[in-house]
Amino acid sequence: MAANENTPASATVWYFTGATFVIALPMLLFPDLPWWARAASIAFGGALIVVGIRQLQREARGKGDRRD
Repeated sequence: MAANENTPASATVWYFTGATFVIALPMLLFPDLPWWARAASIAFGGALIVVGIRQLQREARGKGDRRD
């Protein structure tokens, strides 16, 4: 790999960004959202955070195995 090439963005960043939007946007855009929809949004966002943590562990493990 050439020194001036950028490495691709980590998938983990996208999981955490998605979780932030899934949790925050329904609360901001729809203030009269029923409680069950708010709970579902928080649960789905929490699931994305868990998946992001698992992806982060996988990526960290993969980088540790690499030899330059």
